[in-house]
Amino acid sequence: MDGPGGWRRPSRSVMTKMMKESVKTGHPTGLPEKLLKLFAPGPPLKYVKENSKPNKTPALPYTGVAKYLGAFASPGDSEYEPPGPSPEQFPEPRQFRNKEYAVQVRLDEETKPEKDKRLQLWKAEKNKQELDAKAATYDPNNDAMIEGDPYKTLFVSRLSYEVTERKLRLEFEEYGPIKRIRLVHDRNTGKTWACLQ
Repeated sequence: MDGPGGWRRPSRSVMTKMMKESVKTGHPTGLPEKLLKLFAPGPPLKYVKENSKPNKTPALPYTGVAKYLGAFASPGDSEYEPPGPSPEQFPEPRQFRNKEYAVQVRLDEETKPEKDKRLQLWKAEKNKQELDAKAATYDPNNDAMIEGDPYKTLFVSRLSYEVTERKLRLEFEEYGPIKRIRLVHDRNTGKTWACLQ
């Protein structure tokens, strides 16, 4: 007779055989003798006294550093104090990621925060020079590609795809008359912006 999940009840002869084997081993599980040996307890552990360690002598005897003191630099030698950086080389106070390093470390090289700050100032100066050069030569009134007055044009970015010229006109007409609206959709980047005059 099949049970739930396809389980089949063993026959009467199989059950009788299992009962006889359990009687042979005398164990309630009915496991054979070979399997019961696997689960038998092992011999008791050896008793060890507390804090008992094997007495091992070190391979080399311990010695002090007194005999090496003559090799160290003494006051007055050129190597006694390392030369510090020149005052104009690094800004004061020095910049470290960890504030404790300013007290613990003598460093003759540029640290990462100092390098980042130097590069940031260099980039800002470079961008300022480029913008000043472009602003000196910028003349929108003589550009044939520009329609209308560029100084009266408003750029609106990060627009949704659902925005239309009518919606923009309704939103911005509260602040004044709008002469021209141009919506730009960039298919490569998926960005949308508008130019309002």
